[in-house]
Amino acid sequence: MILLLNKHDKIHEIKRCKECKNIKNEKCIHSDEERVIVGTWSTIEIDKAIEKGYELQKIYELEHFEKTSTDIFKLYVDTFMKYKQEASGCKCDPKYCKNDCKNDKECKTKIQYIIDNTAYDLDIDKVKYNSGLRFIAKICLNNLWGHFAHARLKLYELLDILQERVLYMDTDSCIYNDDGSEACKKIESMMGNKLGDLTDEIVSKHNANHIKQFISAGPKDYSMKLDTEKKLVSCCKGFRLNAEVEKKITLDKKIKIVTDENEKYETVKYNNIKIGKDHQLKTVKQVKAYDYMFDKRMVYCKNENLIRSFPYGY
Repeated sequence: MILLLNKHDKIHEIKRCKECKNIKNEKCIHSDEERVIVGTWSTIEIDKAIEKGYELQKIYELEHFEKTSTDIFKLYVDTFMKYKQEASGCKCDPKYCKNDCKNDKECKTKIQYIIDNTAYDLDIDKVKYNSGLRFIAKICLNNLWGHFAHARLKLYELLDILQERVLYMDTDSCIYNDDGSEACKKIESMMGNKLGDLTDEIVSKHNANHIKQFISAGPKDYSMKLDTEKKLVSCCKGFRLNAEVEKKITLDKKIKIVTDENEKYETVKYNNIKIGKDHQLKTVKQVKAYDYMFDKRMVYCKNENLIRSFPYGY
């Protein structure tokens, strides 16, 4: 799907037929007139949609901007890219450095790093890993850059290359099955540390090589087991990841809940801080239930290893 429809200005409903989405139909039986979608999109999204087979039936309104600019965010982005690249540090590369390299001003890897990032005028004395500064710089960049139609098309580009290899995606990330194909090699060639490049977080963030086991129950809800860590990497929407949650909502439990319709939901008790009517903070005990509910798309094929889904109206 290329064109997303905005419903109630809150969520994006992914569908190819609005009638199928309303009645949760598994197989589309509607005419072309009934399948028509109406919405507001940028021209680059419409161009991509037409390229992929969409037909533009009618234009209701067109907003044309006579003045355009290619550097409206340039100074802002360059400033925080400089901070981010410096705070990312630079590990010695055996291709450039000897074993006794001290990773200082004389470090050939660091010198090459400065050359590769000439546009940002990096200070070689400040090229040291600083997680706090890097986090702030990255947040500042993401607040302005990558929020518009080009960002959505960038994500679509990855999905179009990977096709059914994609296991999970978010607005700025993608988890996929690397089968050594040309498509996966193409994705590897898109990795780097510059703006718009892909980053392998399994390597950089978790210091691992690959994912051994993965399960997702929906957006912001996944667990994965890495090849070098016994501890799971998890994200569980609506739950704070404390010891109680990690003990009960495990990877195996998620797999059972997702794949077995008869598996019961898991409940978790925890303390929560709330503001009372008297405006005083108080600790209250709450119970939350973890369950699997998937109504964003239609499930086409389901077994113990893979669940395939398609947009309503496929």
